[in-house]
Amino acid sequence: MSESTDNKKENKAKGAPNAKSQARKIKPQDLYPPKNPPKKKLADEERSYHPDEDNLASKKRKLAEERLAADTENGNRQDKKKPQVVTEDNLDLRTMSRKERRKYNHQKEKEKMAELTFWRKVQYILMYYSGKFLAVVAGIGAVALIAYRIYVAACPVALDIIIVNDFTNGSFEPVVTELYSSYYEIPERARFYVDTNYEIHPNTTYTTADMTYYNKMYAVMTGNTTQVVICEADVVDYYAIDGFAMELKHALPEDLFDYFKDRMYETDGPVEDADYYAIDLTGTKFAAMIETSLERPMFCMPSSLNDDNRQIAFNFLRMIMLIEEEQS
Repeated sequence: MSESTDNKKENKAKGAPNAKSQARKIKPQDLYPPKNPPKKKLADEERSYHPDEDNLASKKRKLAEERLAADTENGNRQDKKKPQVVTEDNLDLRTMSRKERRKYNHQKEKEKMAELTFWRKVQYILMYYSGKFLAVVAGIGAVALIAYRIYVAACPVALDIIIVNDFTNGSFEPVVTELYSSYYEIPERARFYVDTNYEIHPNTTYTTADMTYYNKMYAVMTGNTTQVVICEADVVDYYAIDGFAMELKHALPEDLFDYFKDRMYETDGPVEDADYYAIDLTGTKFAAMIETSLERPMFCMPSSLNDDNRQIAFNFLRMIMLIEEEQS
């Protein structure tokens, strides 16, 4: 008995550590199943692709192959937009000439319009032909504008005159045009150009707005278009010193120079013996007629004028001379 009990004790002592080691190897995931168990790996035959399998991809592929075979004839892709059969409803317009095609389309439009009521016709025209209508109107407007420009350019110029620093004068244009037309025979197509929109002050600081007027005045003095400039002495001095104003002692005819020699305005110019660049109109009947606000209005001419434009400027001076003689 003692031996058996001793053996049992020895066996129990030997088996105790083995039981403890087995208890340590048990993990929590072995006791409880995982919430998302891993999927089983498919076998090779299950993962392989079966082209004949009845799924969505294979159906789409078969449908595309059938459609390609239906659209292909003798290995060439057919153009489905162009009809292949000439019938009453499906007419092959490619076999027609341009004239026949236009006639056919016109007949189709005529038949379509005949089936519509009046207001439906209006809606149809506005919907489908508004772009063409606007294009035609724009083309007509452009042609009319070009024709008007050509007509204006071809019209002779009776008088082109400006007045500087008197833009509030409302009687300058009608008085000048009426006086000139009464003293000279003006053609019916002849045009008057009278501009009062100039503001130039050479002795002040130049601003951006001032430079607009200076550029405009520079175009007048160099463009061979404006024959007469009415301004004050500071403007004459500014343009005469650079030779933009015409020297009158050598340019005027003798009768005009003799008549206005007491009114000549003398200033410095680019040539030593050329001193007279303007005529003082202060106190004249003409200055009273135009109702100018200039304290000392003066007549001057751009130096760039040709012979025809010079003659118009001389006629303007003769008009002033005749007004003075008649009034006296």
